[in-house]
Amino acid sequence: MKKGYNWYRHHAWGGLAILSLFTGLHAFVSVPTWITLPVGFFLLGYVIFFLFQTYQSAGELKEQETIPTPDATTVMNRAQANAKLKKFNPAEHLPTSDGTTVVNKAQAKVEKKRRKMELKQKKKS
Repeated sequence: MKKGYNWYRHHAWGGLAILSLFTGLHAFVSVPTWITLPVGFFLLGYVIFFLFQTYQSAGELKEQETIPTPDATTVMNRAQANAKLKKFNPAEHLPTSDGTTVVNKAQAKVEKKRRKMELKQKKKS
């Protein structure tokens, strides 16, 4: 199985997170230099290697002919981008009584709009 863009990207971000945690640990706790340097250089090399692999495999995204179907997060991000700015309501981020969440509601809203547009197109034809 060929490793792809998402796999390399995952490791690059993970390496950056571990490197930042290690740097923070070094800033707060006195870690000996003989530990800090090898671990730091290893993590830095790890991140650079996977960043290079990420950019190298990014070309495969352009070659894909099929457009990936949006997931619930993408639908929610689009809905939030188009929504009017309002105050934060923590109740919206809790599951409702029927078990659905805001993500499901946003996805249902987009699907309803799509069906409505299809009906309008049918009526015009």
